[in-house]
Amino acid sequence: MKTKFLSFMLVSFVTLVEAKLYVGIESGYTGAMSFERGMSAYYGTVQTKTLKYVFKDIIYSDARESPFRGFNIGVNFGAEEFHLQNYLGFRWGVNMGYTDFSQTIHYKIALGDFSAEGFSNHQFKFMDFGVSLDMIINIWNTQTYTLGLFGGLEGEYHHMLEGSTLILDDESFNLVEKKIDQCHSLGVSGRVGISSLIAFHHRIDLAAKLPILIAGNNQEYQAVPSLAKISFNVGYKYVF
Repeated sequence: MKTKFLSFMLVSFVTLVEAKLYVGIESGYTGAMSFERGMSAYYGTVQTKTLKYVFKDIIYSDARESPFRGFNIGVNFGAEEFHLQNYLGFRWGVNMGYTDFSQTIHYKIALGDFSAEGFSNHQFKFMDFGVSLDMIINIWNTQTYTLGLFGGLEGEYHHMLEGSTLILDDESFNLVEKKIDQCHSLGVSGRVGISSLIAFHHRIDLAAKLPILIAGNNQEYQAVPSLAKISFNVGYKYVF
């Protein structure tokens, strides 16, 4: 038992020594739709049919609801290592960032003799934290340049800094904005993309991040913290 433990510690130490540290920055487009539209549960997996509404409007009898559209920006740091003559690699990292997106709703209300029509813009701002693990397979590998595909998972925590939603005022029958209390959400996303390392130190990533699991804690507006987010990012990492 002691021998196995020492062997495990030795392998772990060698792996850490061989791994190369990196720091980076990434930014891109983020689209999202209300988790409530695709799921009836407050916690669960994101269905494939849900994701199409990140790119198209949802039309109801009394409203036309666009997806949330916006941007994200973040920094990351971690380590990567490669095996099999530099063709198979693994990367793990910590990510911190900011997401800002908004949604437009065209609404129509008809209650007896009363009717109203207009537009509303909702904006939400999040601080994002994540831990990721990727596998990289290089399909082009020279002494100073590599090009490969990667895929992995990221565990995420999101803290909503600011948000609002529309509610119908019982007295005026007008739609009014109500601020939403700060809320939190957890999620797991899949990561896929293309990665290139240039001159040993400069790594460029083109990445897509797709939601798999979502959970939120705001019971009054459960659809708001639980947003099915899709991101398309460009990233740069300096590999030491």
